[in-house]
Amino acid sequence: MKKTLLGLLVATSVVSFTAVQVSADQTGDDLGTRDGSRTYIGEDSATIPVQGTLGVDNTDPDSPIDEGDKAWINVTVPTQTYFYSAGTTANSAITSPKYTIKNNSGRPVIVNLNGLTESGNPAQKDGKKISDTTTSNKNVEVNLISEGGVTHASSTNIIKNGSPVASLSSELTRLANQEGKNKSSEEAVSGSNILTFSYAGEIGSNLDGVYSSNYTLGLTFSVPSDWK
Repeated sequence: MKKTLLGLLVATSVVSFTAVQVSADQTGDDLGTRDGSRTYIGEDSATIPVQGTLGVDNTDPDSPIDEGDKAWINVTVPTQTYFYSAGTTANSAITSPKYTIKNNSGRPVIVNLNGLTESGNPAQKDGKKISDTTTSNKNVEVNLISEGGVTHASSTNIIKNGSPVASLSSELTRLANQEGKNKSSEEAVSGSNILTFSYAGEIGSNLDGVYSSNYTLGLTFSVPSDWK
């Protein structure tokens, strides 16, 4: 009797396998691949979520702005600068106040010098217009002196022998973002988003009056793509 019952139990035991169906649009985990994409196989349509954000804050490092996009540019520069000499004899020093260039952006910004040109306003001697600007400059030598930022050119000649330097095109500074970070993985350095600059030089010959000339200093800005 016992053998019969045991044989019956073995004979009626069933091992079952359940097939797990996977949707054709699920390759990898259910939320798609790690790069934010999903592969569709055997499907003839797809839907893609779209989020639009207007008025993005470019001072926020987490803003959804593409790396290297000029939309990151947010820089404060002076609206007017000047240099002067108090002396009138040869070798008298030229000096100026100190000015700042400040990066307010959530990304670092590279500032480049892009030429110094004489403006349309004519040079003057003792308040009267003169045509020879070289005479008005009296062979002055003027340098732009800078400090701060992540990297910077400490001294750049902008006027030589009384005339603007023709090929003035170079990187002036790389400014950290407004938090003082040059890259997302680096520690913040206080003040590295600010460059301080001034003008310095000397007069090449004695003056016989008060001379003045007007110039325009060009700057260009770019956003590096190596934030991470």
